[in-house]
Amino acid sequence: PGATEVCNGIDDDCDGAVPVDELDTDGDGVAACEGDCDPADGDVFPGADEVCNGIDDDCDGDIDEDGDDLDGDGYSCDDCDDTDATVYPGAPEDCDGVDDDCDGVIDNGAGSTADLGVAAGYNVFVFGDLAAAYDIGGKAAAGGDVDLQYFSVGHQDPGGDALVAGGDFNLDDGSVHGNGVYGGSANVSGSVTFLAGGSLQAGSPIDFAAAEAALQATSTALGSQAATDATVVQPWNGIDLEGFEPGLNVFHVNGADLSAAVEIRLSVPADSSVLVNVTGTSVTAASMGFSYSGVDATNVLFNFTQATSLTLEAIGFQGSILAPWADVSFNNGNIDGQLIAASLVGTGEPHWVPFDGGLTGAPCAEICDGLDNDGDGDIDE
Repeated sequence: PGATEVCNGIDDDCDGAVPVDELDTDGDGVAACEGDCDPADGDVFPGADEVCNGIDDDCDGDIDEDGDDLDGDGYSCDDCDDTDATVYPGAPEDCDGVDDDCDGVIDNGAGSTADLGVAAGYNVFVFGDLAAAYDIGGKAAAGGDVDLQYFSVGHQDPGGDALVAGGDFNLDDGSVHGNGVYGGSANVSGSVTFLAGGSLQAGSPIDFAAAEAALQATSTALGSQAATDATVVQPWNGIDLEGFEPGLNVFHVNGADLSAAVEIRLSVPADSSVLVNVTGTSVTAASMGFSYSGVDATNVLFNFTQATSLTLEAIGFQGSILAPWADVSFNNGNIDGQLIAASLVGTGEPHWVPFDGGLTGAPCAEICDGLDNDGDGDIDE
């Protein structure tokens, strides 16, 4: 009695109990007093194999120590190539014959990341003329002339270059909430005001030709993606789009079906992204309702891959529109989203609801290498 308790698994002081730190409580052969830094986990003890799990498995004070982060990408033990900073868990998968995201699959159909490029900051972005009499909530840019009367531009996203024309300005009786920048000449009446610190300026801040080529390429790449889920056209001309992907849900819609549709009903996982590829050279969306579950207009992009003519009439369109070859006529309604097109006329109102979904470009091309490059489940088909 009164003896000093030591790490031996014995009741040295005869008090009727062996201290818990002398017991092998997790059955790994090592007690806490012998250096077991987690006596509740049988896989953690001095001498255990260190694995990449965020735990000090071998109780030496270092976690997941299998070397330094040699390439500086923030990953070491779970980096499948610690000599390449573009390769790490969760990296974008590119068509390069490399397992960029360290998921064990090479070129697994992810393709490259796609975005709206220079048009991303604009409510309306057209490569030709913009001629209308309406309000545009966000910024607007046109590669050709801008003709506006009784208008307001940029009040939902004021400041900066709110209205840009590669050609001429013909503006009457309206307001620009930021700078008005023109590349040709300016015919601006005294009833036009520039607000939010803006002014009328001559300049060419946007390369519209380059933007047109890039956005047409993006539309083509997005349009080549296989549908992840089916499109169901109801006998009463409703279109049902039901997706199950937590990331990007891709649907294909025939332009003739969209032109006849009275409603689009969309249901996808919460906070996922939606790409609707629409075929057909001449498409109309008129007097149509939208019902979305899981997402709202910020997550949805309608990609008109073939349209040279797009008519929007008496509609509250929900989602952004990428139609880089289409001359758009838009009357009697609004768009909650962005509009990218060849040209735009009409009296409809675009509201500044920027696209915030995630997109990928074209799948990798299938080549004879023993891999499923395009992610369709077939190898070297």
